[in-house]
Amino acid sequence: MKALLIATLMLAAVPALAEDAHPRIGEEASIPFADRDGIQDYKADADRGLYIRSITGEWYYARTMGKCARLQSANAIGFATAPGGKLDRTGALVAQGWRCQLDSLTRSEAPPKKAKRDS
Repeated sequence: MKALLIATLMLAAVPALAEDAHPRIGEEASIPFADRDGIQDYKADADRGLYIRSITGEWYYARTMGKCARLQSANAIGFATAPGGKLDRTGALVAQGWRCQLDSLTRSEAPPKKAKRDS
């Protein structure tokens, strides 16, 4: 009886293991090892948020709770991560000494390309 119960529980766990471990575009996410080379690149989205590329090549969008005035002009961005070094919606961006609390961190497409100017 006990063996049958264990087998049933193991079979019930198989669909959960088969699901895609990566969140889909627009879903809440986290970036592991953001405090240790887990972030490869980033691009500011004016003062509203930041596009972030992880070392796996996936893009994320970090939206701040309010305007982050120094985000666009900052030469470097700091990341305040959760314990364990992952960046998620509980983290923050630090731009020129200003701490900007995150509202969300979602999977994203790459940032939009800038339109070319006519000469």
